[in-house]
Amino acid sequence: ALSRIYDTIRPSPFNNFLRRNNLLSKYMVTVSYIHYCQLAALMITTIGLIALFVSCSELWNRMFLGAVVAVSGYAIYQVSTAVEIMNDLLWQKGIFDDHIQKQ
Repeated sequence: ALSRIYDTIRPSPFNNFLRRNNLLSKYMVTVSYIHYCQLAALMITTIGLIALFVSCSELWNRMFLGAVVAVSGYAIYQVSTAVEIMNDLLWQKGIFDDHIQKQ
């Protein structure tokens, strides 16, 4: 979904339209946030896996498991947000292209 978003907003008349209406920066902030959430989930999951191989108490293992489940769930939620953004951008680009063709 993220690569499709970048393809849609690459330099083009649609990109210029998004910039003129102050929408491009909002999309880019949201996409960057999604990237950071996925990276955080990856790092916490990696730490949790390393903790399994190190002699940690059962309490720490449970805490790491809870953190891994929580951040993984949130990362999955953010991926669904990216899909919504992609669908919205493609829909708006279709409307924009149709409007340009009619002119």
